[in-house]
Amino acid sequence: MLIQIKKAKKYFGFTLIESIITIGLIVAIAGSFAGFVVYIMNARSSVQSMQEVDGNLRVALDVVSRKIRNANGVNIGMSVFDSDPGVLSLSMPTPSADPTIFQLDQDNGILVMREGSSQPVSLTTNEVQLSRLIFSLLSGVGRRENISITLDGKNSSEDDSYVSFTHSIRTSVSVRQ
Repeated sequence: MLIQIKKAKKYFGFTLIESIITIGLIVAIAGSFAGFVVYIMNARSSVQSMQEVDGNLRVALDVVSRKIRNANGVNIGMSVFDSDPGVLSLSMPTPSADPTIFQLDQDNGILVMREGSSQPVSLTTNEVQLSRLIFSLLSGVGRRENISITLDGKNSSEDDSYVSFTHSIRTSVSVRQ
């Protein structure tokens, strides 16, 4: 009896099914990576927007608070209290800075400060809009003035929902004089 042993043929390469599975895995991995990159970019834009709004509000509030503390008093007749947008007029010890006025350049705009007869100076940037500015007189007439300040700011580029951010900040400050 003769036993015949067949030699197995060796094929090199991949079958069609193996190729399709490999390409599918590569596409799935690349798609996941692309989605992750888009997510990271959107998160970065969102954080930048938050930092821009918070930074603007913090700087504006710091400047207004410092001016209130250094003022001789509040010009109640020239100020607009408890309404939006509010106006705050301060009587300053320095004649060149008297009066110092805080107001919006337009409704839902930029906070500006005008000292005396000088040109207004922007306290917030174009990237941030103040949607609410309210000054309130918390103290009685004839007493040391205590002013409440409410600022609501939002980023001005609302076309992208990932970057939209609104923040509100409130404090009160007393005149030291």
